[in-house]
Amino acid sequence: FSPKTCTCPIVIRPPSPPLSQRSITMSGENSIASELKLRHVFGLKEDVTDNVHYIEENVIVYPCGRNIVIYDTITKTQRFIVTGDANEDSASEITAIAVSPNRRTIAAAFRTDTNGKIDIYDVRTLKLCASLINPEVSSSLYTSLKFSPDSKYLLCIGGEPDFILSTWDWEAKKVLQSESIAVKSTSSNLRCSFSPHDPSVLVLTGYKLVNFFKIDSDSKLQHIETKGKIAENYLCHEWLASNLLLVGTESGKVLLFQNFSLLKEMSTTSDLMPVTCIKVCSRDKSFLVGTGSGKIEVFQRQHKDDELANDFKKQKEFVVQQEQTAAVTSLSVSPTQRSTCIALENSQMYTLTSFNADVLNPRDMKFQPLGELGHHATINGMDICQRKPLVVTVGQDKSVRVWDYMTKTLENVKYFAEEPLSVAFHPSGFHLVIGFPDKLRFFNILMDDLRPVRDFPLRNVREVRFSNGGNLFAAAQNSLIHVFETFTCKPRPDMMLKCHSSKVASIYWSEDDESICSAGADGHVFLTKLGESREQVNNYFLKGVHFTCALSSYDEKMYAVGKGSKIVEIIDQSPTSPEIDGKKELSQICIGHRPQRMFFVADMEGNVWSYKYPFAAIYCVGYSCHADAVSKMCISSDDKYLFTVSRDGTLAFWDIISPEFRSRKETKEVIPWSEEVMVTKSDLEEKHVIMHQLQSRVKILILQNDSKLRQHEMQYQKNLKDSTQKFQLKLEEQKNEYESLREEKADMQVDFQESEKRFFKESKEEFDRIDMQDQNSLLEQIKMYNDAENEYQEAKLQHRNRIRTMEKEHREATLMSKRIHREAKNKAIEKVNKAVEDRDTVMRQFKETKRQLELDTDLEIEQLVRKYEAKLNLERDSTLRLKGENGIMKKRFASLKKHIIEQIEQKKEIEEESLRLEDKVSGLQEEIARLKRQIKKMDQTISERE
Repeated sequence: FSPKTCTCPIVIRPPSPPLSQRSITMSGENSIASELKLRHVFGLKEDVTDNVHYIEENVIVYPCGRNIVIYDTITKTQRFIVTGDANEDSASEITAIAVSPNRRTIAAAFRTDTNGKIDIYDVRTLKLCASLINPEVSSSLYTSLKFSPDSKYLLCIGGEPDFILSTWDWEAKKVLQSESIAVKSTSSNLRCSFSPHDPSVLVLTGYKLVNFFKIDSDSKLQHIETKGKIAENYLCHEWLASNLLLVGTESGKVLLFQNFSLLKEMSTTSDLMPVTCIKVCSRDKSFLVGTGSGKIEVFQRQHKDDELANDFKKQKEFVVQQEQTAAVTSLSVSPTQRSTCIALENSQMYTLTSFNADVLNPRDMKFQPLGELGHHATINGMDICQRKPLVVTVGQDKSVRVWDYMTKTLENVKYFAEEPLSVAFHPSGFHLVIGFPDKLRFFNILMDDLRPVRDFPLRNVREVRFSNGGNLFAAAQNSLIHVFETFTCKPRPDMMLKCHSSKVASIYWSEDDESICSAGADGHVFLTKLGESREQVNNYFLKGVHFTCALSSYDEKMYAVGKGSKIVEIIDQSPTSPEIDGKKELSQICIGHRPQRMFFVADMEGNVWSYKYPFAAIYCVGYSCHADAVSKMCISSDDKYLFTVSRDGTLAFWDIISPEFRSRKETKEVIPWSEEVMVTKSDLEEKHVIMHQLQSRVKILILQNDSKLRQHEMQYQKNLKDSTQKFQLKLEEQKNEYESLREEKADMQVDFQESEKRFFKESKEEFDRIDMQDQNSLLEQIKMYNDAENEYQEAKLQHRNRIRTMEKEHREATLMSKRIHREAKNKAIEKVNKAVEDRDTVMRQFKETKRQLELDTDLEIEQLVRKYEAKLNLERDSTLRLKGENGIMKKRFASLKKHIIEQIEQKKEIEEESLRLEDKVSGLQEEIARLKRQIKKMDQTISERE
C-alpha cells in the first residue's frame, strides 16, 4: 500500500490588503462570495462579569460567543453587536459588560494580547461609539465595568499585574482618574461601582478588599478608611441607598455597610454557599441574593420607622434548577420591577416574575427559561435533516438536542449517563445514530422522546454519517470505517474500509452514495468506491498533518483541512493540487449542493469564511461569531441556511445570501417540509386509552355539572323568594320611617321661620346702633385731618428755604474742586511723558541684547543637531541588527514548536498502541488463568481415577 502524494503544491495567496468583516471587493461577477447573516444563536458566555441586563421591559442583553445579543422576549428575535473581526491577528474575548442607567449605551471589555480594551456601543443603532484603551494599564483585561448615575462616566478595574482603577469620560475618550490598587490575590472577583446618589463616591471589592474612594475637588481619588470590615473573599456588592452598601462573601454572608463602616451581618443559606450576586428592588425596599448552590433568596425590610429602617429578614428561597445545581452568576431586574432575569454558571438563563414570587409557594415555583436552553459544554457533533427543518446536536453535557431552525425552538432533548461523541441524522428525520464511549446506538425519533432500537459494539465512534439516500450509514472506529444498512441494521463487511493507519476524523458521502471521502490523523485523504473492489478514486498524503475534515465535490475533487491555514484541493491524484491559503488555522469545511457555487470554511478561533466556488479567483469574506474553535458545520438542503457549533457550547444559525439566488429565479419545484411524526403502537394505544378515559371523565363531569346546576338553580330560586319577602318587609318599615321623618321636618320648618323673624329684628336694632357710632367717629377724624394739613404747609415752606441755601454752597464747592483737579492733571501729564522716554531707552537696549542672544543660540543648536543625528544613526543600525536576530529566533521557535507537536502526536500514538497491547495482554492472562483452572480440574480427575 503506497498512496500517491502531491509533492509540488501551488500556494495561491489571498489579496495583500486585509479584508474587513463583511466587506466585498469584486473582480468580476463570478468572484462574489455568498454573504452570511447571523440569524439566531443559542448559548451564553458564562464567564463574563454581569453578563445579563435589561434595556427595556421585554428586551435583554447578554454575551454569546464573540457577540452581544439583544433578545426580545415577546417576538423571540435577536439583534447582534458583533464585537470581533475575523481578520484580526488574534481574537479578543469579552470579559465584562455594562449597560448605562439611561439604557442607551452598552460597554464591553475585552481581553487582548497587550492592553485591555473597552468598546462603547449605541443600543439603537448597534454602532461603535467609542473605543477606550489606557496605555498606562499593563493588564490584558478588565474584570468589572460600571457607568455613573448620569451615564457620562465609566468606572473600570483592570486585572493583574497592576490592578488599576480608572474613571473615563467615555464621550471625550479621556481618563479622569487612575490609581493602582494593592491586591493580595490574583483573583478575578474584583468589582467596582459608583454610588447611585453621590457619583464622587466609589467602591471596590475583592479578596479581603472593601475600599471606598472619594473624588476630591482636584479630581483625585482619596482613599476612605473602612471600619469594621472582615478579612474575607468579597465576591459582589450592590448599593442599597445613598450611604448603604450590601456586600456578598464567599462564606455565605451579606454584609451591610453604612457610612463606610460595617453595620451588621446577615446569613443566607445554611449550607454556607458563597453569595455570588446581589440585586436591589427599589420599589418594595427588598433585595435578591444569588448563591453558589443555584438558589435565589429574597430579603425584605421589616420596619418602616427610621430607627429600624435597616432591619432586613429573609422571606423566601427559590431553587432555580431542580434537576441540576449551578451557581447563579448574574441578576438583572426589569425597569418596572416586574420580572428578574437570572444567569447560571452552566450557561442557562431563566426569568422570575414578581407576581409568581409573591403568590406561589417556593416549592411550587418554576422558573421560565429565557428562550431555549442550549448546551452548557463543548458541542461534539451536529447533523441536519433533509426532509424536515431540524438540526441535532450532542455535547459534553451528556445531552442530545433536536432543534427546529425555522421556528428557532428546541423540539426534543434527552440526557444520557455517558457523553455522546458523535451523531448522524437520517434524511427522513425519523432516525438518529449516536456514538458513545462504549457503543454505537440507533434511535427512533418519537414525538417527545428518543427510543433506542439497536446497539452496535463499536466503541469511541467520533464520526458517523448517513448516506444521502438514507439506506446506509458509516461509522468511524479508530482507523476503520464500518458501513451498515439503515433499515436492517446489518453490517456490510464488503464495504468496510481499512485504508487509514490512524484515527479517522471525517466521513463524507459522495453525491451518488457510491463512494466515501475520508480523512484521518495519519495525513491521508481518500475517496474510495464502495463494494468488493474498494477502488481508490482519489487520494492525498501530507506527512505530519492531522486532517480534521474532508469532502468531495460532484466531479470527484477532494478538499481537506487540518492543522494549518491551508485548504488542500486534490484533483485526480495529480501532483499539481493547489493549496488555498486561509486566514487562520482551519477546522471545518462545507460545500453547497449542486451546482455547488458556495464554499464555507471555519477556523480554530470561531470565525466562518465564505469562498466563491470553484476557486477561479481566490476571494473570501470572514464573519466572527464563536469564542472558540468551530467543531462542526453543515448546510441545509436548499442552500439557504448554514449551521455552526463550537467548543464554547454555542449553536449559530446563519442565513446564506447568495448572488445567484438574487440574479436567477427559482426553477426547481419546492418540496414542502415533512410534517409526519413517528409514534409507537404502544404509545398510540396508551393515548387512545387515556383519550377514552378522559372522554368518560368528561361525560361524568357533564352529568355532575348539570346536577349541580339544577341544585344551584333551586337554591337560587329559594334564596330569591326569601330575599323578596325580606325586602318587602324592610320596604314597609322604610315607608313608615319616611312618614315620621316628613312630619318632623314640617315641625322643624315652623320653628325655623319663627327663629328667623326674631333674628332679623335683633339684627336691625344692632345695625342702627353701630351706624350712629361710626358717624360720630368720622366727624372726629375730619377735624384731625384739617389740623395735620396746616402743619404740613408750614413744614413745606421751611424745607424750600433750606434747599436754596444748600444749592448755593454746592456751586461754590464745585468750582473749587475743578480748579484743584486741573492742576493735578497737568502734573500727571508731565510724569507720563518722562516715563515714555525712559521706556524707549530700555526697549532699544533690550532689542540689542536679544539680537546678540539669538546669534549665540543658533550656533549652539546647530552643534546639538549634528551631535544627536550621529547618535540616532548608531541607534538605527543597532535596531536593524536586533530585528534580524529576532527574526532568526522566531524561526527557531516555530521549528521547535512544530517538533514538539510532532513528538506529542507520536506520544499519543504510542500510548494508544500501549493501551491496545495492555487490553490484549489482559485478555491473554485471563485465557491463561482459564486454562490453568482446566488443567487443575483434569489433574484432580486423573488423580481420582488413579
